[in-house]
Amino acid sequence: MRVVVSSITVLLWACGGAPPPAPASAPASAPAAAPTFQPPPPLTAARYRTGKLWPKYRGEEVAGAVFETAVVYLDETQREPYRVHGRDGKLVDATGCALDGGPPDAEGKPRRAIYSMDAAGNLYATFDHAKGRFHHSSFLAGGPVACAGEMVIEDGRIIELTNMSGHYRPPPFTLDAVRERLVEMGVDVEGMRVAPVGADVKPGGGT
Repeated sequence: MRVVVSSITVLLWACGGAPPPAPASAPASAPAAAPTFQPPPPLTAARYRTGKLWPKYRGEEVAGAVFETAVVYLDETQREPYRVHGRDGKLVDATGCALDGGPPDAEGKPRRAIYSMDAAGNLYATFDHAKGRFHHSSFLAGGPVACAGEMVIEDGRIIELTNMSGHYRPPPFTLDAVRERLVEMGVDVEGMRVAPVGADVKPGGGT
């Protein structure tokens, strides 16, 4: 049984909220403003080696198989709002808004986004993740990833990039591919701290 996310709230990190209503004096036939950001189409050609989901998490999309709850698995259409892009040197969401983790928690720790990158180099990320509900595996429905980990992001600037993922345990060298893609996307990585985790081995098999 695959969990469908028709009711899941997709976090789009809105910048400034909804646009203001048109003035009352505006003519009814006035054309709508052109969108200021159009995401590029997803990449389709595989270019990176990938690693598989860690075996202990197989079947997690079924409630009770791994967690008490079912982990959300997105299909191709559902994952699109989570795909991130580069704009003016910043990492932005599907609407062009800069990603931002907001203020630190009570312990002074930054709020972290999780991300996964597929074999073609498409990057998906969200701050809205929770154990047993939404994990690195959610983006690609348990499929293989080129890398997965966490990001600390402030106003679209990536402060820290890691390969911290219990679901995939990607080796440190996979971070090179993520950095490469960020540069290709036009994201400014100057000053970005890369914090590799784990041994430089290929866990979980590969494709």
